[in-house]
Amino acid sequence: MNEIDEILSNIDKDDQDNPAHSPDLNAGISAPEEAPGGEEKESAPADDAAASEIQVDDLPEVQITLPSGRPETSIPGGGEKFSAKGTKTWNTREPYIIKIAAETLRKDLADLQRSFYYVDEPAGIEALKEKIKQEIVKFLRKPTDNITDRYADFIYRSIIAVTQEISSSFALDQENEKLFVYHIGPLTIYKILKEEFILKKYGFCYAYLPGNKAARFFPAEFVKEIILKWNTENINMLELPFDSIQKYEEIKNLVMKKYQNDLRIFNTRFDQLNAKIDPAKSISRSRLFQLKGSEWFGILSIEIYKRFMGNSIFI
Repeated sequence: MNEIDEILSNIDKDDQDNPAHSPDLNAGISAPEEAPGGEEKESAPADDAAASEIQVDDLPEVQITLPSGRPETSIPGGGEKFSAKGTKTWNTREPYIIKIAAETLRKDLADLQRSFYYVDEPAGIEALKEKIKQEIVKFLRKPTDNITDRYADFIYRSIIAVTQEISSSFALDQENEKLFVYHIGPLTIYKILKEEFILKKYGFCYAYLPGNKAARFFPAEFVKEIILKWNTENINMLELPFDSIQKYEEIKNLVMKKYQNDLRIFNTRFDQLNAKIDPAKSISRSRLFQLKGSEWFGILSIEIYKRFMGNSIFI
């Protein structure tokens, strides 16, 4: 552990021993000046398409013939159209919609058809290898039993878990919960899920390759489509004040209230850290946020802060 990590560890311990008071997030604060139309447009993060291969030993190599054409699944595969519920220019673009690359989506579906396993929770590498070996044996016996529908169900459950965490983290009541989810948009939900999967190393899939190899991949476009489908069924079908700027501002103020509290915590820790180290080794705000932001404030809150305030948070 280097000097900076040791100091940060001590700061974390001090905070656990003396937790900060949580403010009333429903208390009013002055509204920001910019309207929704002035929001900085955020693009989706670049997809990590690189797949790692794992050799599965002690298995007879089998030639698998998969059915041609689009995989049979209850999940739409590029043919279903999704649209934003709002009618204004500011709520008919990202993050209220997600752009999906149709050709990449078709490739995701084809890869899922060859897939035998997805990682539904964080696991150690040895346990993961053993599970892959078990699942590939099952797949070789019945190659048509792919993971497409099961993985879609997993993403549905993950979305629900995210919305529940949102409600808890921002102290939302039932009246405001759905509208809050609407205004963070399906793109933000996608970013939260993807960052969670990357950080904790789960949510990706394994496809069978000739030579008893397993290729890891993340079907990003498929996940985006599932999120849009969930959003259509659970948010857009409701009677909500989708176009109300007043309601939007109330939600943004709620987010800003929580952010301001987290910013105070960040500023205190930043000052504590630089006060305890050699000035020549001082750490910048951006570097500290990069190192500790997710750990201190959580992926979910950070992505929601970015959605409403842009990428310059904590900097």
